[in-house]
Amino acid sequence: MAKGKMTKAEKIGIYFSAAALIISIASPIATYLWLNPNLKAFNDRARLQVIAPAKNGVLCFLTTYSGDPFCQVSILNIGKLPARDVQIVIQYQEDIPVEKELFSFEPSLNYETHNQGKQMFITLKRAIQRKIQC
Repeated sequence: MAKGKMTKAEKIGIYFSAAALIISIASPIATYLWLNPNLKAFNDRARLQVIAPAKNGVLCFLTTYSGDPFCQVSILNIGKLPARDVQIVIQYQEDIPVEKELFSFEPSLNYETHNQGKQMFITLKRAIQRKIQC
């Protein structure tokens, strides 16, 4: 046999070694991207879409509170999972109104409110289910 020439078995061994090296590098990356439960949950997370209709040509969340209910806001979950631990923050230009029932939800929903400075925090007690496409 000539010096420096590889046999068929040696060539096959080098190909298998190269393939094993590629697989050993790619498998942790593939496992992380496709099978990591935290990353999968993040990709499938709930995504909320907030729709605030215009009031007198101005988006209602840009107006200041004037004693009337501030506006109607629609919150839709357009993600793949229910939205849990939702907190709505409303910032007022003036002092926060002291009325007991400032908000109502459809469908009915339990919530808690607490104030901090000129901000009101509304924490929803139930998950917002995802919107089902028909």
